[in-house]
Amino acid sequence: MLESLDAIKNYRAYITIALGGFAGLMVFAMFAFIGTQLAMNGNFGMASVSGGIGGLLGMVIYYICFLATGFLLMDQAKGIEIRSVSSALLAGVLSLHRFIGLQLLFGLIALAIGIVVSILLFICKIPGVGPVLYAFVFPVSVVAIGLAFFAFVNVFAPLSLPAIFDGNNVWDIVGKLLALARTNLLPAVVYQILLLLIVALTALVSFGTLLYGFLPVAGLSTMILPSGGMSGIGGMVGGMMGGLSGAGGEGSGYTMAAGFGGALIFLLAAAMPLLTLIMGNCIIYLNFMRDQDPGQLEAIVRGKLDDMKKKAEEARRKMAEQSAKIPQSPGAEKQSGPASPSCSKCNQPVSDDEVFCGNCGNKLK
Repeated sequence: MLESLDAIKNYRAYITIALGGFAGLMVFAMFAFIGTQLAMNGNFGMASVSGGIGGLLGMVIYYICFLATGFLLMDQAKGIEIRSVSSALLAGVLSLHRFIGLQLLFGLIALAIGIVVSILLFICKIPGVGPVLYAFVFPVSVVAIGLAFFAFVNVFAPLSLPAIFDGNNVWDIVGKLLALARTNLLPAVVYQILLLLIVALTALVSFGTLLYGFLPVAGLSTMILPSGGMSGIGGMVGGMMGGLSGAGGEGSGYTMAAGFGGALIFLLAAAMPLLTLIMGNCIIYLNFMRDQDPGQLEAIVRGKLDDMKKKAEEARRKMAEQSAKIPQSPGAEKQSGPASPSCSKCNQPVSDDEVFCGNCGNKLK
């Protein structure tokens, strides 16, 4: 797991994740500034729209760079030649839909689990047998949700990203992670705990180092620069927002500069533990997947889908059989009645007592 610290040496990944966060933040700040100006003119509706668009675009830019960083680190974890930043960014764009699809799928699974448990609890409200059912539903639900939570936190959430970086589609990812959760859930939990300890220590060193430099510079800036230019941590954190809100005065430019510089400091400090986390999950994924048969994993997913299709076809067939067994109502039979006779040659209707067809002369009897 200590090999995850090698991610810090990947300067391409470091630059990509830091610039991605900075670009996303700048896009959001620009739209937030536009929204602030619109709100000051009384156009609150357009201000909200501007803020929403800025937030959405900022997240898209950041996640593309985040995925690109993952591809760079996966190359490093595999020991192959690390691709260029432009190639990684292109891979990030092309894999964004997989990332979004997985998040939606995970959300639907969580919703389905909640609905099933809720239905079971409503069934437990039946008078008489309700308490008896609840005695079994309660422990089963607790165990099921607990296992699902641990599987999501330690397998699906962290390892779905390396699976994307490895070039898998959504169904392959689900199949691999299901197999991993069924066979190696406990080792995955242990690996995640070790990785989180390493990431926490990395974050402590990263933020601690910058904090030692920040404190004296902030103090000197407060004494030397104009009032309001840099007032400690509060000035750094609120600098950009103060500038966006149109704060004037002699020190307003320094306040905006403090916010800009503070954002850079935070991104530089956060990049190191984030790279360690991504790299560590790539290593865990590769270690677990090394002994797995990709064909077998795909067969698991295809088998589940085939079972669902067979059950749907069986249900449809049974419904058709039941519909065929339902007798027609007497009124329907009377309404339809027996079919009227017709000529076998020209298909014109004839009466029962006719011997020859009145239309074509064909002999009927």
